[in-house]
Amino acid sequence: MQKILLSLLAILIITVGCNATEEEQTETKINEEANVEEENKVNEENQVEEKDIFPNENEYAAGNSITFEWEAAENATNYQLRVVKRSDATVFFQQILDNTTGSFTVDNFANDGEEYCWQISKFTSEGVGDWSEQTCFINGEL
Repeated sequence: MQKILLSLLAILIITVGCNATEEEQTETKINEEANVEEENKVNEENQVEEKDIFPNENEYAAGNSITFEWEAAENATNYQLRVVKRSDATVFFQQILDNTTGSFTVDNFANDGEEYCWQISKFTSEGVGDWSEQTCFINGEL
């Protein structure tokens, strides 16, 4: 009989302990979700909008000078533009731009069918934002 009572007591303790753990886990999960949501909000505020960009993915951009365009952000103090040759991943152009217009012209392209990838990052009073998604294009005629 004593063994049965001890077994029931052990089951009761484990059950109560599990319930407390489930409540703690629920509270922890809610806190984690709130932290992730806040972190995403900060990242979104520092992220460059990619709605209207040029050149677009897999698009042909002909000429020796290409004007890169992106959606300008209201809170941007300036931007950083990076253009990389896709064939060997060398940086073709990277510079912090002294403008907030959402466009910048890069010269010295060969117009020879080479594929390039570009990204933009913005600076705000809060700091430097993340790089945008990489967008690749072909420098040449279709």
